Amino acid sequence: TVSGTATAADYSISASPLTIPAGTRFGTISVTVVDDQLAEANETVVVTLGTPINATRGTPFVHTLTIIDNDRLLAVSLAGRGSGSVTTPAGFSPAIDCYTGGPVSQCSAVYLNGTQVTLTATPTPTSEGIFHFEDWTGNGTGFTCATSPTCVVLMDQARQVTARFSTWGTITYVPSSVGFTM
Repeated sequence: TVSGTATAADYSISASPLTIPAGTRFGTISVTVVDDQLAEANETVVVTLGTPINATRGTPFVHTLTIIDNDRLLAVSLAGRGSGSVTTPAGFSPAIDCYTGGPVSQCSAVYLNGTQVTLTATPTPTSEGIFHFEDWTGNGTGFTCATSPTCVVLMDQARQVTARFSTWGTITYVPSSVGFTM
């Protein structure tokens, strides 16, 4: 029998039930793992050999295969009293294109374990004022971002990073004798 936490979409199995020909002592079952793009927990495939007919079952007769997930989720959010966007470099796959007012689905992607993802935060000037990139916040030791608009994230675990923007206020031009006021 085959059981465990993995579903049929996570693997294929070559022989179930396993038939061991007369006069032989061993049989082989091959499990092929399907590498999907889902960030999920490790899963198991448990193969239990039943009671044989005209033979004696050896030990162990329960075998557990653990499928180690190699995908990591990177979720990006924007915060603060400001406007901006966060993107990955052109051609980077999968791309992140997260912007103020954009759907949440555009602000996350799944990467293979060990991938280095470069994010760039860009403030968006509007009629409300001049927006400024403040800083990054995030989780884990592979998070090496600070006050620079460019952030490099090592995907060795699921990560949540936030780009924070602020507004500097509205700039009004007045004659050169007076200067600028903010």
